[in-house]
This record gives sequence, structure tokens and C-alpha cells, in this order.
Amino acid sequence: MLALIDPASGETLLASAGHCLPFILRASPAAPEELEADCGYPLGVVEDAKYATTTATLGRDPFVFVCYTDGVIEAMDSDQEIFGVERLLQVLSDVGAVNPQPLVKAVRRKVARFSAATKQSDDITVLAALIAPGSLEWGTG
Repeated sequence: MLALIDPASGETLLASAGHCLPFILRASPAAPEELEADCGYPLGVVEDAKYATTTATLGRDPFVFVCYTDGVIEAMDSDQEIFGVERLLQVLSDVGAVNPQPLVKAVRRKVARFSAATKQSDDITVLAALIAPGSLEWGTG
């Protein structure tokens, strides 16, 4: 996932090489919004692959931009049930548009509890950035 965000205008350019699409969280409404983009082939799979870009205007109001790897939503419990997008959305909704680091910690904690009885089979990475004119805060985990 490549995202170029202009904090002053909220203008965003997205390109995806097979990655999960990011979410944004605003103070209001509290529900996470999934950004739309064309998903291309994973990097290195197709020689000379071309990747489409999508432009979105997210506005000048502050928002939290959340990216994650598929290991988050594909983490499994002992019954081989996946964590899934719905659980991720619930965590994002529960925490809301706050500082990025607590948001990342909450997602990682929920995924770890959910999959505690199983061996981790993929990377679990979350990146969140608070985008606001004149300000940038971020957290990773």
C-alpha cells in the first residue's frame, strides 16, 4: 500500500499491490470508513505490473489513517476461526479517533488475545497516523 497524504488539503493518492485497504477514523462519525482503491498484483508476482492510483479527498478535519497487514484479519483461534474484518472494525470503533499509539496497541492486544492458543503464521503489523493540518502523529506495532 502506498498512500501520499497532503495534511493541509486532505488530498490522498492511493496505490495497492494486493494489500488490505486502509481505514480512516474521524471524530464524527465514529464508524471507520474503508478507503477504496484498485488492488493490483502483489509486488514481484507479475513482471512489469502496472499499478492504478486512486485519488480521494478526505477533507481538512483531522482523521486517523489505519493500515494493516493481512496477518491481522487472518489470525486464527484454536478453532481455526479467523479474526476477520468485522472484529477489526469493532476494535477501531471501540477505540475511535484518538492518538494512534493506543489504537495500534488495542488492535494488537485484541488479536493476541483472540489467537493466544495458536502459533502466529503471518506477520501482524498495524500502522496508524493522525493526519491534521500542521500536525502528524503516528504509531506502529
